[in-house]
Amino acid sequence: MVLLALATAPAASAHPYLIAATPQSGVVAPTAPTKIQLAFTEALVIKGCSIAIKSNSGQVVHVGKITSGLNGYAMSAPVSKLAEGIYTVNWVAYGDDGHTVEGAFQFGVPSPSGQPPPGAARLLATTVGSAESAPTESLLSIAGRWLAALAAFAMLGAAVLFGRLRGRIDEDVRAAAQLRWVKLAPAALGVALIGTLLEAVKRSQGPHGLNLGLLTAATTGVSIIVRLAVLVVGGAVATVIARRAKSSQATALFGLTGAIALAALAIDGHVATVRDTPVLAAIGQILHLLSGGVWMGAVMVLALCLVPAALAASRADSLLAAVRAYAPIAIVAAVVTVVTGLIAAVREVSHWYFLRWSSYGHILIIKVVIVGGVIVLGGVTTLLARRALARGGSTPAEQRRAGWLMRAEAVMAVITIAIAALLAGTLQGRGTPLPAQRGNLLPGAGFANVALPNATGEMVLAPSDVGLNRIIVTNAEGDESTSTPPVPPKSVSVAFACGCQQGELSFHVTLHPGSAGPSGPWSAEVGIPRDGTYSAELKENGKPTIGSPTFTVGDSSSPWSTPVTVASVADLSGPDGLDCRSQEIGALIAIELMNATGGYHGNKIRQVLLDDEGSAALARTEALQLARQHPVAFLAPCGQGAQGAIEAVGNKIPTIVADDNVPVTPGRMVFREAPNPYAEGYAAGQYVARVGLPSTPHAPHRVGALIANNADSHARLVGLRAALAPAHVKVYAYPAGGPGLAARLKLLLPAGKWLAIYADGNFDQLTAAMRTVGAQTAHTINPTPIIVSQRLASERFVIDSGDLGVEGQVRAITDVDPTSNDADLYAELAPQIVGELATVPGLSGFVAGQALAYGLIGGDSPTEMVNRLRAPGVFSKIATSPWDDKDPAEGTLIFRMVLAEFLPDNLIPSSGAGGAASEPYEGQFFTDGSWEPASPEFFSPLPINLTGAKSGSPKKTLGSSK
Repeated sequence: MVLLALATAPAASAHPYLIAATPQSGVVAPTAPTKIQLAFTEALVIKGCSIAIKSNSGQVVHVGKITSGLNGYAMSAPVSKLAEGIYTVNWVAYGDDGHTVEGAFQFGVPSPSGQPPPGAARLLATTVGSAESAPTESLLSIAGRWLAALAAFAMLGAAVLFGRLRGRIDEDVRAAAQLRWVKLAPAALGVALIGTLLEAVKRSQGPHGLNLGLLTAATTGVSIIVRLAVLVVGGAVATVIARRAKSSQATALFGLTGAIALAALAIDGHVATVRDTPVLAAIGQILHLLSGGVWMGAVMVLALCLVPAALAASRADSLLAAVRAYAPIAIVAAVVTVVTGLIAAVREVSHWYFLRWSSYGHILIIKVVIVGGVIVLGGVTTLLARRALARGGSTPAEQRRAGWLMRAEAVMAVITIAIAALLAGTLQGRGTPLPAQRGNLLPGAGFANVALPNATGEMVLAPSDVGLNRIIVTNAEGDESTSTPPVPPKSVSVAFACGCQQGELSFHVTLHPGSAGPSGPWSAEVGIPRDGTYSAELKENGKPTIGSPTFTVGDSSSPWSTPVTVASVADLSGPDGLDCRSQEIGALIAIELMNATGGYHGNKIRQVLLDDEGSAALARTEALQLARQHPVAFLAPCGQGAQGAIEAVGNKIPTIVADDNVPVTPGRMVFREAPNPYAEGYAAGQYVARVGLPSTPHAPHRVGALIANNADSHARLVGLRAALAPAHVKVYAYPAGGPGLAARLKLLLPAGKWLAIYADGNFDQLTAAMRTVGAQTAHTINPTPIIVSQRLASERFVIDSGDLGVEGQVRAITDVDPTSNDADLYAELAPQIVGELATVPGLSGFVAGQALAYGLIGGDSPTEMVNRLRAPGVFSKIATSPWDDKDPAEGTLIFRMVLAEFLPDNLIPSSGAGGAASEPYEGQFFTDGSWEPASPEFFSPLPINLTGAKSGSPKKTLGSSK
């Protein structure tokens, strides 16, 4: 019953863990804080605590006197006025258990106008500045605890051993061995005193040097004082008695002194902070140390005193008789030691993975192995003694073997006590972050943006690792009031600087325009020589931009943990650069959520992203290069060139495709969480037939389709016609580009002549034509709805379409639901992590990341992931459906229609009560608006009811979409 109570007793806090901070770690405070407040899981000794603050530039901030709070579980200190910037708080917490924990975190201070400081975009994406650690105590402290425990074990073990052997072995041998011990006992007492004094000195070390007041301020310090008093008084009395040749009384008194010292040692450290059942926890630890003393202390005295005494008297049989006589006591003591030790270990480790990933777990494993060795040696020695005595005597060989076995057992016992001393001063696994939760939670390409006149400079550093990288800059999002595209720059450069641990460095890179010309992405190769946080000052036309973005290169690794790699290639500097950038951000945010919740079995998930520039040949080469790193999956290959990558690895490595611009590409391990082109066109036709026709019954039964010259676009056209044929609606196909596109669009636009327009073509050509036609026909005609395929479904398309976009004429057919709860989560995280609004392409990447998480549930081997992904369940609330389980490479089959809704200017709040400035309206996907359902229905060529609800995995397949 006692052991059951001990096993169910709550664990000790063991070390003070930081549980809350003001200002909060990793965020920009609403205003500059006037004090730092830290709350912990354990009572603190303020005399041993400290707080220090530095700015990113290295400037030290003055911190006032630290005071206690929350009944001793918190500390706070006033700080001088903080200017705009990012600050690092380094703290030291001295717990009531005598252990010191160090930690650090970062927070931001906004500008006087409330704007985030430079570098704030990545605060939430990293835990680099919110780490805490309690490294193993100094050798001085460990040695002191070991020496004290070693001597106390021997004193207690000797008393029990010689008491047990009285009358059970040759009396002359027993008396000679006991006399040897009595002569050694004062030395053992001195060792215990020296060890305890060493601990006292170490525990008196505060942030400002030696402070003896720390001993009386902490429970563990009081325990050390008690141990010193017991050793001095009890040891002195025992030594006096020993000098009077009273060996038995001296041995007993030394044993009592050792037992009391061990009991005091037991309530030191981890047990000192148990809150709810301190008595049970203390009983468990006292039993653990006392039983260990009875067991291992006796083993050491046997080897140190009885073996030489028996050999000197040529009575080796007495040695084997002593082993047999003490075996019952040793067995009981060993069982109690092991059971109470396991109970304490379970409390401290809490989860099996900490046995592998924490220093405490590793030391514990070593201790278990060595204790097992002591048990094995003891068992062999006992068996040898039983056999020899059963025969009536032992051979000289058996006697020598028994002597060596006992010496080896004693040596291992000494090592076990040393490891126990080390374990007592080591940060336990329970409550510490997993490897996935340490360092950068976004281990992948770096994303940032800066302010430009009428535009945003969107920057990418990929793969953001030591070695060859590519820096990409794209000017995006012109002035939304006029939908004017940003003016192309004439020159672009980036100046990198790093205050890395290995030394400061800086270098300059000149970028060059890609295939899309100066109005498209600019890029350059850049060699990054070392890990660190790099500032990247962007200049366009020789003028610096507003903002100072930073990129984290590399990632802090955790010992004994191997990151899980996912790979991807994407068009970051070619024609699909902006959408692919958004999609990779979405995938990376999904990876961040996985890492924040423990990664894959505690291992960090990292993405290695390479830019294929829209080239299928380069994508293939890069995919084969990445495959040599043995990634568990290819995640969200993006852009038309990514087809080359899928062809290269789609039969070998699970590949999750989320981009509609990627042509449908077969592969044994390809899972397309992107539309099946035929099904997408069919769903658009269903929307026109079910929603458009009933709402405009007198409209002409014809639809104009602007179709690109490629297989997937033609498959959409086939699906569109198939869905509209039963409604007797004819579809007329026209080229989606080339000369005369604006004139063609203008002829299709009047609602009195056309039921709808379906568009699937070149982004820039279509948006330019729509801007032109919208401006020409403003307030002169009633325009027909324009339905765009998912490859065009983006916020940029709506804004760049001018009046037709912002007035709600554009509808988008998608297989992602921007109105779902998961979409709200992504839309909330995107601005906090990368400093920009959510996008529909980003949603697709986020869904791909959710699919990856779903696949990893079954294991990380290709076979395990494929088996899991082959039968997809509902792994995302954003996805309208998973892929077809019979042909996953063909894509998704269920869709919905959405449209952009904007808040009218006269409803956007500009001031609060009393005319005070209020928070501006912030949309989820647009600065002043969001996506809304164009219909409550879901659409699909599958013969299933989709009205008002999503379906599970579709069970009926389509014909080829080629």
